[in-house]
Amino acid sequence: MDFKAQAWYADFAIGLLLFFFTTVIYFGYTDNFQKQDRSELSDMLTDARAVSSSLILSGYPNDWNGSTVVRIGISDDQRLNATKLQLFSALNYTLTKRRFATPYEYFVFFANNKGEVLNVSGVCGVGSPLVNTSYGAVQGTCNPINLTGISLKNIVKTERYVVYNSSVVKMEIYLWR
Repeated sequence: MDFKAQAWYADFAIGLLLFFFTTVIYFGYTDNFQKQDRSELSDMLTDARAVSSSLILSGYPNDWNGSTVVRIGISDDQRLNATKLQLFSALNYTLTKRRFATPYEYFVFFANNKGEVLNVSGVCGVGSPLVNTSYGAVQGTCNPINLTGISLKNIVKTERYVVYNSSVVKMEIYLWR
């Protein structure tokens, strides 16, 4: 009796089972990775919207300062309040993250209709100290916001429009991890 054919068939069956088992585990693992990334991006987008909603309001209390702020807000009736923006930029970054109730890094700045970063009463942008904000060569202008020095795994951006000096400007908020 010849057992060579039967041994080959058993080896083939075991190899085929191992292949299918490995394939199922691989695709199950990669699918979970994608679900985690989508969930985190959804959480980040929710936080970005919450931060922008907070900023578009006047804050609490309405006449807040660095020691009384409960909720940070920098506009009054959709009009950017430069004084509140200066107060916001003077706050400790860790405190602002707690006030926004976000674990993510953030950066807020304003741009005109040409996409140029605006200098609002000496403030080019507010947020993570890792973001490079600097004044331009022309006095009173800001250089473009530079995020290249930051290692970004995920990033989301949200925009709101406010009135500043009788013109509509875009408030851009970036959140990242």
